[in-house]
Amino acid sequence: ASAQAVAAQRDALRQQVALDVWSAYQSLNTATQTMRSSADLLASAEQSERVALGRYKAGVGSVLDLLTAQSALAAARLQRIQAALDWFVYRATLAQAVGALDYTLLQPVAEGRP
Repeated sequence: ASAQAVAAQRDALRQQVALDVWSAYQSLNTATQTMRSSADLLASAEQSERVALGRYKAGVGSVLDLLTAQSALAAARLQRIQAALDWFVYRATLAQAVGALDYTLLQPVAEGRP
């Protein structure tokens, strides 16, 4: 009975570890997609701001349009930063779940982007 209890605990732990790894992997995939989407949103917001600024300088756009575009650009930049932070966090979470969290994982973080 004791051996069966230990085996059941082992199996439960094995399933929990597998779930943790799968969840971390899926979170990282989602964060990767969010990074791509936020890059597209940022590019669009930058273009909109340039257009609004050009229209304002030409006298055909209002200051309200320009401020709205600048506000959207600031929000897109914030979303991009948050997406990058989430990506790094989920990357570290996955590394922890698979037991590979060490200094070599952090090295590419210091060198560049995902």
